Amino acid sequence: MFFVWLSGAPASAAVLVPEDEIEKILSSNYQGLENFSVVLNFEDKDLSLRIWKQGPYWRQEWVALGNGNNEVAGVAVGEKKTVLSSKGIDSVYPPLLSLLFRDFFWWKNQGVDSTLQSYHFFHGRPALSVGVTAFDDYSPSLWLDNEDDVIIRMILSDNDIFLDLSWFEYKNIGNYKLPHRLIITSGQLEFSCTIEWRDINSPYDPSLFSPQALDESFSGISLEPQEVVQSFYQAQKVLF
Repeated sequence: MFFVWLSGAPASAAVLVPEDEIEKILSSNYQGLENFSVVLNFEDKDLSLRIWKQGPYWRQEWVALGNGNNEVAGVAVGEKKTVLSSKGIDSVYPPLLSLLFRDFFWWKNQGVDSTLQSYHFFHGRPALSVGVTAFDDYSPSLWLDNEDDVIIRMILSDNDIFLDLSWFEYKNIGNYKLPHRLIITSGQLEFSCTIEWRDINSPYDPSLFSPQALDESFSGISLEPQEVVQSFYQAQKVLF
């Protein structure tokens, strides 16, 4: 536990936590976690997003669920911020879960001001809010659970556009504290999904991330993703 919670108050001014202490918390949570496979299951949408990451490489595969069949509705591979190839999706961004592994220098570049800190309860959890002093301030901020030292909320914004990410139900997987539920809010858009971690630090065949292999696999195939897929990426424009 890296700061003292002032009990009994819904919000209060924080004794500033140094940036290096915040960075220590962020880096220690996921140090050594390079590869993973995860599935986001979107509630009430018969849709899932399967993600593979290996070092700087990633693959995102949208699967439509229904009638006992799982059909690929859109797929993309990339390296870091760059999309190398995509099928069925016009606008694609890197996996949203990669935000869990950013260092504090990255958050500062997103506009999080470490000189603004406050304490709030968020869904019943005491948290240090770095970047804001008011609960309803949608300026860029990072909310850290007081007891478990994990991220429970991220707000990124650009002028009147904001992306609000809430991370819940942390469980220990392979000695890492990982969230198992995510709520994404941006304007009128809201997505609620469960997070199923399938592999931690397992090696994958490099062809899984190959744009050439992707092009060959889906050559001549027309993919038709649901409108929610485009809305999902639309909400992330503030990041890129």
